[in-house]
Amino acid sequence: MSIKSQLQGGCRHATSIRDHETCKAGMAYDEIMKRKELGQVGCMVRLPCRGKPVGSVIRGHTVQPCNKYSPLTDEEIEQEEREIQEIMKDIESGVSSCCKAPIDESRVIPDGQHKGHGPRFCSKCKQVVYMV
Repeated sequence: MSIKSQLQGGCRHATSIRDHETCKAGMAYDEIMKRKELGQVGCMVRLPCRGKPVGSVIRGHTVQPCNKYSPLTDEEIEQEEREIQEIMKDIESGVSSCCKAPIDESRVIPDGQHKGHGPRFCSKCKQVVYMV
């Protein structure tokens, strides 16, 4: 699946739910996905932020509406795609996109069943670059 196809239909206000409780428009993700009413299981597929049509059913969970939903334009998708490609080039080169510093892999699991899993950090600012 291409980066562009993953972004199409996505909302311009969406942020990383892992790092934020609300989107850029101030909508609380827990409220949109109705976590309290419908539970934790399936909560991510209930978010319309990534372009899933409201009312559609995905793995038994209905995508919920959001009154701040605003899809990305083609130009915004192209810009986002360029930014993601730049980040991927940095990672492939072994540097973080935030500081262009070497990626710290000191917390990556060295062996066993989960070998290679764990967070990678910017060695300068300690921000998470990516996780496996």
